[in-house]
Amino acid sequence: MDCSQQSTANYLKRFVKGFDKKGMENFLQFCTDSNLISEKITVEFTRLYGFERRPVAHTCGNILQMSSTYETFSDMREEFENVLSSNVWEMSFV
Repeated sequence: MDCSQQSTANYLKRFVKGFDKKGMENFLQFCTDSNLISEKITVEFTRLYGFERRPVAHTCGNILQMSSTYETFSDMREEFENVLSSNVWEMSFV
């Protein structure tokens, strides 16, 4: 991992460690489409900026895509919390 990816990984770990039970269930639901963990979640890094930057989950493979362009933990937390609190997650099937 490069420096920006390592920073984002650290932000994500810190974010997840701060969850209560309901927060963890929401996070797991977003990443895996289940509120129970049965397998690992793979984190992949992208380089999205501005309005394109957001966490993207691929629930069939338990893959979470995170942009490595976050400069602060607060920015990453705010954007991720906005996604989790929206409760409107679009499921796209190919």
